[in-house]
Amino acid sequence: METAEIQNWVLENLLVSVYGAFLILGGLFSLYWIYKRELLRSRLETIPLSHWAIRPTDFILYICFLLVWFSISSPLLFSLWQLFQSDQDSPGIIYQVFAGFVLQLGMLIVFLSFRSHFRTLEEKSLNQSLLSMGQSCKLGMAYLLGALPLILIAGLLWGATLHLVQQLGIDIELPLQQPILLFQSIDSPVEFGLLFVLAVIVAPVAEEFVFRAGVYRFLKGKMRVPLAMLISGLLFGLIHFNIQSFAGLVVVGIALSYVYESTKNIKVPIIFHALFNLNSIIWILLLPDSAL
Repeated sequence: METAEIQNWVLENLLVSVYGAFLILGGLFSLYWIYKRELLRSRLETIPLSHWAIRPTDFILYICFLLVWFSISSPLLFSLWQLFQSDQDSPGIIYQVFAGFVLQLGMLIVFLSFRSHFRTLEEKSLNQSLLSMGQSCKLGMAYLLGALPLILIAGLLWGATLHLVQQLGIDIELPLQQPILLFQSIDSPVEFGLLFVLAVIVAPVAEEFVFRAGVYRFLKGKMRVPLAMLISGLLFGLIHFNIQSFAGLVVVGIALSYVYESTKNIKVPIIFHALFNLNSIIWILLLPDSAL
């Protein structure tokens, strides 16, 4: 569907229109709220978010462990699946969701192991500010709504750039992200529930510990904060291996680092990430497949 067709379809569907209006109005209000909050923060002396004080060689080893796990977890799981399968059918959705659980939990174990082994006495808690779950949810929602317009603009500009590249005769494939394809092909409530838990709970927790508590906190100890946010955002976009959603995910990664730096509590970017994934699932369910 073209952009104009999508707009007309949205206007013709009340539920979609109401949800879209909520996001737009909530985003405008949240941007104003964030602006006022940052003005207040700038007038107060606050303790900056602590960095991850490990040696560069140990951090490189950390990245290598993550890359190795990314490379071998799926082949290992597929080999085990073939070992216990008598037929030659390709793996189904349950297998792919289970592979996602294995990948994400393995990443989390790598981070927790490195943090435990290389932790120094002067290293501060990942939650330097004390926030209740309710406060964390409110902050996560507010920052997400404020970031959504920027994420959308980045995605539209990137999409236009990729379309221009295709018009110039350069053949590039633009596949949808794997989670979108999985949600589109789900046939049972069990499959939906497992994929939902993976996307809205497991992945946000694992990726926030790995990228924000790990990668971003190390980088901010070695360079200026904006550059650390940019690099960690680029890595976050690259690790999803999808050229079509790359720019939007980079902005998401930068926003998550900004949220962590601003709130100094890892629960807030986790909730931001979870709500972002939930919003994506809602749009997958609301929009026709041709609009994705």
